[in-house]
Amino acid sequence: MTHRVAIVGAGPSGFYAADGLLRTNPDLHIDVIDRLPTPHGLIRAGVAPDHQGTKAVARQFDRLLARPDLRFAGNIEIGRDLSWDELGAAYDAVIVATGMVVDKKLGVPGEDLPHVWGSWRFVGWLNGHPDFRQGPDLSKVKSVAVIGNGNVALDVARVLAKSADEMAKSDIVPEAGAAVKNEIVHDHGAREMGRKILQGHRREQHPCERVRD
Repeated sequence: MTHRVAIVGAGPSGFYAADGLLRTNPDLHIDVIDRLPTPHGLIRAGVAPDHQGTKAVARQFDRLLARPDLRFAGNIEIGRDLSWDELGAAYDAVIVATGMVVDKKLGVPGEDLPHVWGSWRFVGWLNGHPDFRQGPDLSKVKSVAVIGNGNVALDVARVLAKSADEMAKSDIVPEAGAAVKNEIVHDHGAREMGRKILQGHRREQHPCERVRD
C-alpha cells in the first residue's frame, strides 16, 4: 500500500526529510509544498551568492525531484490556498519544515531605522528572494557595521568588500550586484574601501565562521 506524505517547506530540511523517508520507505509518495514558486529554500535565497560550492547541494535535491515518487508543488501557501485540515485529510502524514523566515530582533533602540537590515532580509535581497525585491539605498553609504562574527556576518562583510570582478562568478542578482558595486568599494588603481566593522560578543580569535571565510 502506498502512503502519501506532505512536506511543507522545500528547503534543505524538507529535502533531507524526503530523502531519509524514501531510503527507508520506498513505497511512499511525497509532495514537497512551498509558498514560493521555486524549490531549494535557504540554499537558493539564504547562502551568500559567491558561495557556489555550498549552493551545489541543490543538485542533490534536483535528483530527488526527478524521482517519480516525489514532486514539488510551488506557489501554495498553507492557510491561504490550502488549510491545515485539508492537508491532514489528504495525506497520511505531514512534516512541517519551514524554517526561520524572519530576522531576530535585538531589542535595541534604532534597529528599525531605514539603514538597519537583518541578515536574512539582506542576503535574501542579494539572491533575488521575491519577498525582498526592494534593496537598501547604498548610494551614500561609506561605512558598515555588521553585528555578529559568525558565518553570515562574514558573508555580508565579504560580499560588500568584493569588487565586481571578484563577484563575477557568483549568482548575485543584477540589481543587487550593481548597488553593491557602486558603493563602498571603489577602484582607482588601488582599492579604497569604506570601513566594515564586525561587532560580536566573541573575541576576534574565536569567531564562528567556516575556515574558508
